Amino acid sequence: MTVLRWLHTIQSGTVKMYDPQGYYLKQIPIANLTLRTGYYAVDNNIDYMTQGAFRQASGKFDHAIDPELGESALGPHQRASDTLTNDLSKNRYFGLQPYVKYLELCRRRPFKKFEDLLHVMDPERVEMLQEVYEHLEDVDFQAGLWLENFVEGGHVPATFYCVAVEQLLRSMASDRHWYERPNRPNAFTLPQLQEIRKISIARVLCDVGDSVTRIQRQAFLRISPSNPLCGCNEIEGIDFWAWEDNSCSNDGSYHGPDYQS
Repeated sequence: MTVLRWLHTIQSGTVKMYDPQGYYLKQIPIANLTLRTGYYAVDNNIDYMTQGAFRQASGKFDHAIDPELGESALGPHQRASDTLTNDLSKNRYFGLQPYVKYLELCRRRPFKKFEDLLHVMDPERVEMLQEVYEHLEDVDFQAGLWLENFVEGGHVPATFYCVAVEQLLRSMASDRHWYERPNRPNAFTLPQLQEIRKISIARVLCDVGDSVTRIQRQAFLRISPSNPLCGCNEIEGIDFWAWEDNSCSNDGSYHGPDYQS
């Protein structure tokens, strides 16, 4: 979804690397990694980056973008490009409606002039839009999101929240192969669904990260006293016995992963 490109505003412009014990090693501008997959194979960079994935903080939830991303999107490959310009252009390439159309859809009220935006953003930000756009319906969707106030009790623009949630709900409702649908061929059983729902990003990183032996249970949140590091053997995973098929001939043995070892 193009609306998710707003998340570039909370992305850090540098990738920080840590060793498995959590000691900071180095950092590299994220733009310099574009199309440089070979860098990950050098030394233990992929392991250091995996550690940084759950140790490094995100960018601030504000209305600014990290200079590393704002001034260069592709690093040395194309210095004249930047992330925000690319995001704005993609909104136009995909033929998205003006910002005000989504605003009216979510707010269920008309917005006819720039002054109406004072209900959703600060006066100085409305002035910024007036300096760039001649008419309210000229305002690009992404540009409006960059300046809009956050939803009450949250850290994202209200219209971003509205559009993203609506799209996710529609995707689940319209996907006839959605994994939770009970009326499709070979649908998951309830015990299988219960096992699938146990999976977390922490468990995934434990399973695929070669150097990950300790991680916080809520890996999308920072390590803290309320979200401390714990051993991977303490992170719940899937019990594949839920997929046991008695109709298949076997020796009765099971060699799945042991999350308690």
